Amino acid sequence: MAATIMISTFGCINGLVLAGSRACYAVARDGLFFRRAGVLNKAQVPGFALLVQGAWAVLLILPAPTTRTHTYGNLYSNLLDYVISANLIFYILTIAAVFRLRLSRPQAERPTRPSAIPSSRRSTSSAP
Repeated sequence: MAATIMISTFGCINGLVLAGSRACYAVARDGLFFRRAGVLNKAQVPGFALLVQGAWAVLLILPAPTTRTHTYGNLYSNLLDYVISANLIFYILTIAAVFRLRLSRPQAERPTRPSAIPSSRRSTSSAP
């Protein structure tokens, strides 16, 4: 059971790190973040964006403990609560944006089609 939890945790961290650095890269390409974060290195990876993300993670983890017992458990669980809450908020906003775009731009070209959203273009005929 512990091995399964470790694999799941490492997979989640891998996804968060990759997505976070690519988000910094995209924002930098739009001119809203450090220009250097919008450049890919020789391996076609946003290396500077990864460094910025790592530095931010270190700054969030390193503060001295605020409890009298000098344990870091409460700091980590608070940080985890904040991250999970922020992720849920942004997932909800993403889903709402998909619905809004489907309603406001019904004729827009879509490279993918979410199967859970009904479309007026689908066949509504019943079987004979």
